[in-house]
Amino acid sequence: NGGADETGKSADAGAEQYLWSQLVSGETLTSEIKRVVNGLGPALSSPSRFRNGGHLDCRRDFSLLAVLVAVVGQFDDDVRWSREAPLLRDQLMQAAANCKAASDQSFAAARRAKDNLDDMLRGQPLNTAQFEEVEEGWEAEDWRLLAERPLLMERMEAALDVRIADALASERSLRQAAEDIRQEAEILRLLSEVVCRPDYDFWDDGTYVELAQRVGEAAGQLAAAVDDGDYAAARRAVVGATQACAECHEGYR
Repeated sequence: NGGADETGKSADAGAEQYLWSQLVSGETLTSEIKRVVNGLGPALSSPSRFRNGGHLDCRRDFSLLAVLVAVVGQFDDDVRWSREAPLLRDQLMQAAANCKAASDQSFAAARRAKDNLDDMLRGQPLNTAQFEEVEEGWEAEDWRLLAERPLLMERMEAALDVRIADALASERSLRQAAEDIRQEAEILRLLSEVVCRPDYDFWDDGTYVELAQRVGEAAGQLAAAVDDGDYAAARRAVVGATQACAECHEGYR
């Protein structure tokens, strides 16, 4: 086997598969999908809740889910829901786009997408009759269609500035929340790769890509520090990621 180079691309001759497992584990992917799906409930509890701002929450969350299930569909290791991913990917992308407007139609489409996600989480087969035929040959240049870059960066900021920061308040909190911190670090590392995919804004800007890579590298260092129980190293990794994010915001906000 050829393994992978530092970019995560397969080193086998002629191989084009991206080795997502270099960035995120299957367990983190499924855990994050469950978290986001379960968080959709309040925004979709009623049409009025949806119209009064819930549609924006749905737009953000469906966008993130579209990216996550796209990764599941391309994952280079065993992972749950790989068969369902290509179908749901396109439905979630469309549901997110529809949620720009707080209409009855977008609410109904969002409910259908949520019901399908709930079925997937329960291990029930999806009703494939409601899905359009999945386009063959979906490639990396289409990532920008799944989610707008600012929505993904919103999740990155939440990981770094809230969830990781709160969990690293002390050495004790690091020990208590080690698994949660590691998962947040992996999500941060994953999204720092996705936001540099072709045709996203600035994807071909060397400085922007370097800053995103610095965030991803710091997230990897954080994950390693959590595994080692090294609080000082974890704090240094967070500082590095925060500095790279701040520089990126100054030039590319």
